Amino acid sequence: MIVRRPHLSNNFMVKGNSIHWTIEFAVPGGGLIMPKILLIEDNEMNMDMLSRRLERKGYCVVTAHDGEEGHLMAHSESPDIILMDISLPVMDGWEVTRLLKANEATRHIPIIALTAHALVTDRAKAFEVGCDDYDTKPVEFGRLSEKIENLLLVRKSS
Repeated sequence: MIVRRPHLSNNFMVKGNSIHWTIEFAVPGGGLIMPKILLIEDNEMNMDMLSRRLERKGYCVVTAHDGEEGHLMAHSESPDIILMDISLPVMDGWEVTRLLKANEATRHIPIIALTAHALVTDRAKAFEVGCDDYDTKPVEFGRLSEKIENLLLVRKSS
């Protein structure tokens, strides 16, 4: 069962208060757990900024600094969703996505491609390799947050 709980927060992009939604997953016994996000990003500043903002929103965030580490962590951490940089060392995000979507144990995990490449062909390639959504850098957190929440709702309701 999914619980959507509204909470009030100051949104620095909009003056005043705005309502945001927190997604929690109900577990047997009545407890709630926050979704786990695997952030695969090699840029330390981007990783730090995104991790902090996601954690403030209540998500559990685990991180990987390159594609190979991200691929391993997708198996060991069983995240609810993956935020995948495309230009990664060791193994790029396209290849990691292909491997994860080809594997029965990980193909169900939604993946959002994060890239500074904003060409139409990059967006098409993201969907071609198996990404569930696509977002450009610099990240506009409100837009990314909506995409995360939508994919989590779709995943848990199916």
